[in-house]
Amino acid sequence: MKLIRVATLLFYILPALFPNCASLKKSSALTIEQLQAAPDTVDIAGQKMVLQTYLWRDFMPNSPPDGKPLKASVFILPADGSAIRTNFDANKIWVIFRQQVWSADLQGVGNNLPAAGLCRLEKTADGGPKWQPGSRVTVVVRLVKKDGKTVLLKAGNQMIKRTD
Repeated sequence: MKLIRVATLLFYILPALFPNCASLKKSSALTIEQLQAAPDTVDIAGQKMVLQTYLWRDFMPNSPPDGKPLKASVFILPADGSAIRTNFDANKIWVIFRQQVWSADLQGVGNNLPAAGLCRLEKTADGGPKWQPGSRVTVVVRLVKKDGKTVLLKAGNQMIKRTD
């Protein structure tokens, strides 16, 4: 009985102590199926948004022989090419390769703060896995609307590139 109490206590305390440990996360994690079901166009304040990506691994001479880990740049932009008319943000990325998922928090690029009037919102993530350049993946980002509600946006069949 004591062992059950200890296990239950660890189940609830460890994720709080180690929030970045994926194996300890519970209900907040999304399944591959949920991620794959994300739409490739979303409506934010009456404007259709799409996702573009640039994924790469660095193999330049100063890199390790097996290259650096995956990096991602994501661009959220209006489908019609107009300026963004409302404030929103993108704060999380998932990259799916076969049955593997890499997730990371998105970081801003320079002074590219989420704001109306931009042509696109750009965010980055690094420290990903060492999947082979040329591999095709699905990228999903979580957008946070002005009212705090979140929505997923997907770009499928994205290629991991190689820089030399």
